[in-house]
Amino acid sequence: MVTTHLDDGVKSLPLDIALYQKADSFLKGKKDSEFVKKPDLAMSLVDQCLSRGH
Repeated sequence: MVTTHLDDGVKSLPLDIALYQKADSFLKGKKDSEFVKKPDLAMSLVDQCLSRGH
């Protein structure tokens, strides 16, 4: 799982969650069109947060 959280220094609020699938869970491994690297998945969650103004 990859998650984003809003943190004010006192408490943390989870915002988004996405399932990360390892390359070996796909038939073509890293070459599969549905495989997404964990950093890329994390950046898409960050972009979602930014688009909502967080």
